[in-house]
Parts: sequence; structure tokens; C-alpha cells
Amino acid sequence: MIIKEAELFKGVSQRALEEIAAVSEEESCEVGADLFRSGEEAENFFVLEEGRVDVLIAEGDHGGVHFMVSTPGEVFGLSALVEPYVYATTAKCMAPCKVLRVPREAVERVLEREPSDGVILLKNLVKLIAQRLRSAYNDLSGKVAMETAPSVPSYG
Repeated sequence: MIIKEAELFKGVSQRALEEIAAVSEEESCEVGADLFRSGEEAENFFVLEEGRVDVLIAEGDHGGVHFMVSTPGEVFGLSALVEPYVYATTAKCMAPCKVLRVPREAVERVLEREPSDGVILLKNLVKLIAQRLRSAYNDLSGKVAMETAPSVPSYG
């Protein structure tokens, strides 16, 4: 059960994991397939089983910040767990992928019925979001440094 390997679910009870896994769907995707696009309603999040997914935070015409999801058990599409439940990123398969599609409703039921599991899950969610935010800051600060560095002419 790949859901057990996901950082989001570390420490959550076996019973809750089984309940969530029972309503989740395994999905296979081809190279180039979009799992979701920025601006779409976020009803599901995903756990990577195999493959590589590029998660893009677009920056207008300037490209954006890319996060590569490539570790089995890695979770993405976390906008499904945070209001206003709209994806802030686009996720595109960069290799043939197998993912677990996890419905928000299943997680919400666990949060309501098992408050202790809910607290663990929410702590894990905050930790994941903070890690990704730090990574995005690092990527952006590198881009800004490159764009604002003085250009030095080459004399040959």
C-alpha cells in the first residue's frame, strides 16, 4: 500500500490509511498527460507510485518554478486539502506514471471521525507545504540573483 510510504500519512493509524486507500484509485498516465492544471477545482491529490511528474508554478511569460516529483510515496496536488480547493500548479507526466488519486472527501471524513489522526495529518501537511515553500524561495532567489547580476564583458 503506497499510501503508507507517503510523508503526508506518516504516523496516521492503519485503520485510517485503509479507509482512505479503499476509496482511492490507481491511475496510469502516459508521457505528456496533465493530471491537473492550474485554476481547476481540486477534488483530489496524488501519491506517486512510479514515474516522474513535473509540477509547475507558472510565472506568466517567464516560465515558472518546477518541482520534479519522482520518489514513490511523494504527494502532490495538495491544493485539494487547502481552501479554496483550486490547483495552484499544473502537473504533467514526464515519464509513464502510476499514481494513486486520493479524494479530499475521504481525508475529510477521517479528520472528522478520528481527530488524533487528523492532527497528525495536518501537522504533516504543514511540514510538506513549508518544505516546498522554502524550496520555491530558494529557486526564485537563484533566478533573481542571475537576472540582477551585473554583466561582465569578456575580453577574450
